[in-house]
Amino acid sequence: MHDPADSTGDAEAVRLSMSLRVFSEDLDPEWVTSGLGVAPTLTYRKGDGYHGPDGRLRSIYKQGMWIHDVEERIDERIIGERLLEFVRIFEARKNFLKQAVEDGIRADVFVGVFDSEGIFPMKLSNDLLRTMGAMGLELDVSVYEREARTDGRRSDGGSVQTEFYQLDHEYEDLEGFEHVKFLGIYSSEELAVAARDSLLKQPGFSDHPEGFCISKVVLDRVEWSEGFVRAGDI
Repeated sequence: MHDPADSTGDAEAVRLSMSLRVFSEDLDPEWVTSGLGVAPTLTYRKGDGYHGPDGRLRSIYKQGMWIHDVEERIDERIIGERLLEFVRIFEARKNFLKQAVEDGIRADVFVGVFDSEGIFPMKLSNDLLRTMGAMGLELDVSVYEREARTDGRRSDGGSVQTEFYQLDHEYEDLEGFEHVKFLGIYSSEELAVAARDSLLKQPGFSDHPEGFCISKVVLDRVEWSEGFVRAGDI
């Protein structure tokens, strides 16, 4: 197994999140745990309630989900190697996963790479692809870059980008309260769509897929040019 302490150079270190996700409408999470022989980090069944920090029921899950995830900080050049090690945790039960997928259950490995400088080499070996293929697993990868320079200039001296794409999520709970989440601003619509797609399978978001909204944002432009009137003033 890879030792995170062996990573070289903080400048190339990224936060890596890897998750095996198994989900279907009528999934029995305990059946998955028994079949894989691995403890999950999150499970729920269709019909289970999601409760907020205040204990109130916020929504009802529309499908079952089983997740086992690992998060660590490593050298970005060995992501492929680390991913293979993660997938091999489940290799002994590959027949269980393969049969589950053939029976209509979805299973994938989600890889989130955070704090990246942008383009970097991520080699996915033949061993990794063969191992995942033998299990019937899909691969879902999302890369999130480090925050832009605070002086507003590009490092290559080019012009500043002025148009971005904002991703939000909104839904109404059982009590009629609206919940709005700001999820991020992206340099292209394609990146915003990719971020939305990676969140579609996450708890909460998967129950309200219609709540995502992508809108264009223009830098240094006032989006609300008038005042407002309170309901009590009308």
